Amino acid sequence: MSFGNQYSGNTGHWGPRYDCWGCNETFPSQDEVNLHMENARHWQIRVFCEDCKVLFYTKQHVDEHLKSNICSRRFYFTPGENFLGQGPFGSKTTQSSSSGMNFSCETCNIEFQSQKDADIHREVYRHMKPSMIDGVELVTKNHIYRDRIEKLFVDGWRDTTKTSSIKCIYLHTQRAKELVDYLRRGEASVLFHGTQRACHVGDRDHPLRVCNNVECHLCGILRDGFKLDRAGSKGMFGPGIYTTDVSSKADKFVMNHHMHSKMHVMLLCAVLPGRSEKLYRADRERRGPSTGYQSVEGAVFAEGGALKYPEIVLYSENRVVPFGMIVYTRKGWKPL
Repeated sequence: MSFGNQYSGNTGHWGPRYDCWGCNETFPSQDEVNLHMENARHWQIRVFCEDCKVLFYTKQHVDEHLKSNICSRRFYFTPGENFLGQGPFGSKTTQSSSSGMNFSCETCNIEFQSQKDADIHREVYRHMKPSMIDGVELVTKNHIYRDRIEKLFVDGWRDTTKTSSIKCIYLHTQRAKELVDYLRRGEASVLFHGTQRACHVGDRDHPLRVCNNVECHLCGILRDGFKLDRAGSKGMFGPGIYTTDVSSKADKFVMNHHMHSKMHVMLLCAVLPGRSEKLYRADRERRGPSTGYQSVEGAVFAEGGALKYPEIVLYSENRVVPFGMIVYTRKGWKPL
């Protein structure tokens, strides 16, 4: 609120003006400020003070508001717990006791109430997510994780009608190191994700560089992480991010699109399923798990479900992070 700039309107009655935190405009009421900030996107954190309804722009403004003692009820800014660790492992995601899940920018740590808000902020301020391809290294035969990754892939290959052979593995070392702690606590799983590739990223005789072809879904994930607005609508449980511990199932979705290569690339993903809701029938209109759950798990035939092999579906981009690529050849693959 600004008391220096007064308002009279058409009545000649003077009154206080209310400031927008994002520009120099002032308004005769806080409600008009809030509406303006929404329409003009002059917010970064959409947090209302429960007493005076001020809509804050940055954490600094929150702190200033608290120190000013303008309202009687104190608002406590609680950053909460980071699901995916500090640094490049993934987007920082926090829990708020009052408003559920929050999202934050990895560059400046400002928190947001939705993934869309965080993405708008990154685009405006050019605070882009670190690309997975930055920091990826070729896993040698003596690498500490080589045998474990190979075992996951081989043991997960359950389809006897086709075969595969690993040629090389790429790993984001920092993300892999951070994943270990989550695995030890039972909070994370290493799962596979198959998608479409339209360039030679991953091939040994080509540079390890992401392309800008919109049809190369693999490079889109390597560059930007998983994006729900790019998720297909044909999934059994609606648009989401589909993962599985069955490598031969993920392989069904690994496709080389309008390019020729004997190599194929599957993503290794760190997944934080949280409390998973088990579903026994297809629900293609679904847009998320039910209240109290953080993911969806498709039940297999033996459980009375509709799937031959299990899958876990995430509806939050921050619960699944790619950290490796398995490059392999295969025989017997048939298109879906």
